[in-house]
Amino acid sequence: MVGGPYFVGMTTMRQLNEAQKQAVTHDCRTGGPLIILAGPGTGKTHVITHRVAHVIEEQGVDPAAILAITYTRKAAGELRDRINGIIGPERGARVNAYTFNGFGQRLMQRFATYLGLPGNLSMIDQVQSRRLIQAIILEHDLLKDQRGRGVKELAAELARLLDTFASHGYSPDDCAKAAVRWKARLDCTPGLGADEMLAQQTQQDEFAQQAVVYKHFLGERYRRGWVSYADQVLLPIKLLREHAGPAAIIRSEIRCVIVDEFQDSNRGQIELLRALIGPETYGGRPDLTIVGDDDQSIYGFRGADMYSFKRFRDIWARCKPRVVALEENHRSQPEIIAVSNQVISESKSRFEPDKRIRFPEGKEPQGGR
Repeated sequence: MVGGPYFVGMTTMRQLNEAQKQAVTHDCRTGGPLIILAGPGTGKTHVITHRVAHVIEEQGVDPAAILAITYTRKAAGELRDRINGIIGPERGARVNAYTFNGFGQRLMQRFATYLGLPGNLSMIDQVQSRRLIQAIILEHDLLKDQRGRGVKELAAELARLLDTFASHGYSPDDCAKAAVRWKARLDCTPGLGADEMLAQQTQQDEFAQQAVVYKHFLGERYRRGWVSYADQVLLPIKLLREHAGPAAIIRSEIRCVIVDEFQDSNRGQIELLRALIGPETYGGRPDLTIVGDDDQSIYGFRGADMYSFKRFRDIWARCKPRVVALEENHRSQPEIIAVSNQVISESKSRFEPDKRIRFPEGKEPQGGR
């Protein structure tokens, strides 16, 4: 391919450090899923774009069979532009670059019939959610003991709770099963005092009724074609788990998945990833790469899972994931890197506790102080 679209990329490859080269050239089909740990200034985006180019040119993956997931739509567009600069716009445009929600929305629209959705979908707003939940509570005579504060306030509180369930990938059936398990544990725990047992039983009954509200709420919303932002993750999980035909089609079209900013993913997004390209898919050899900073977690208020890398390693353990740490920070001053290493070393829950960022010898920082 000398002189071809990837020639410029191969020239740039010679400028990569050893860890970056390992991250770019690793073959997940034979070496297991890849975890790339990349902090600020370590060339993360450079590695991702060259990895995409490498799996196309050297591993023979069709560009249209690659799914690159990023955290924002803007980042997805920038990633596609940089890929175009390496392999050319004709092939680069065929790479699927989405957010988790963007990819989920695409599946919802394509397979709406399987999900029991009408043709025309609209996003539900907070007022509609609260009114619908209030109607369900009254119609099915649920949560009577919690109505003292007013049904409107109860409905508003439930709207937030049910959105949290959906955002974390929990379906009404998951919640109902959890309520049954909770009751079974109480039945097998005779050592609790009378007051504690009564409190637990009351809370379990409330949770079981919330699961019933959740079931009716989603059922009625979907019948009306009202969907939420969280549904863009929850419904694709349902599709891939419960409908073998569409799942087989999707997996035949998507052969390689690369996820950026993995530290910002929440439980629901990780469950979507598992449903799409879990450890048992593709003959137990899923072509899956995750990239992110395991020492960073700033989106907890959005539900990001601070243990996302550990959760990933546990889920895909049978596939023996490989970890490649990018430890050379080309952007920051050495003094800043030293202080950062000292601060993060105090953490007791690091994914890779021995990782230390360093400034490459003989080079000048690209950023300021």
